[in-house]
Amino acid sequence: MGDPAEAPDERWELIDGQAWSMGPAPATRHQQMCLHLARKLGDKFALYEGHGLAEYWIVDPYSEVIHCWSLDEGGCHAKERLVKRGMRAVSTKLAGFALDTERLFADLL
Repeated sequence: MGDPAEAPDERWELIDGQAWSMGPAPATRHQQMCLHLARKLGDKFALYEGHGLAEYWIVDPYSEVIHCWSLDEGGCHAKERLVKRGMRAVSTKLAGFALDTERLFADLL
């Protein structure tokens, strides 16, 4: 909050009659990288499913979650399971494989 006249180079928005100083919009390069990552993940998901990969995990260190998918009887990756920090990530396809998310995320960043 503040006076828009004091900082003409900043971006301001009027919300419910109140002026708010807003952060800059994401850079074009950042937006392109996010789009590229989303496409890559989608492409790999379809590729892995098409080749019958039994289980597919994506570790997201910033959100501290593991996204897990497993093939169902029809050969499709079933509903996503989210494993959060503090939980144990246990493979549904590889007997005995599990990750301690507390240790994993403590060591990643």
